[in-house]
Amino acid sequence: MNQSDLPRLRRLARELGVPPAALRDALECGLFEDESQAAWATDLRHMRRMMDHLGVNAPGAALLVRMNRELQTMQRRLAQLDRLEAQWLDEVEDGFWYDLLS
Repeated sequence: MNQSDLPRLRRLARELGVPPAALRDALECGLFEDESQAAWATDLRHMRRMMDHLGVNAPGAALLVRMNRELQTMQRRLAQLDRLEAQWLDEVEDGFWYDLLS
């Protein structure tokens, strides 16, 4: 995240009712480093829900949101690798049987 984006993020956090201290904790946790501005509101809402409904403190909520996002990314990558592996195995098997028939 650029420093020029910080005022926009602060304004969004204020609109969503996320306290300034919680936003500071989220920034320190690295929550907004690798994501687009479109994902900011979703992450801030998730943080607020965890703090309000589950009693999670702000640093914990920020960390949980970040870990959840990273887990989803890993699951997408694993699914992609599974598809590539299946494709590769199909190609290997096709080539193996073709070689045997020749």
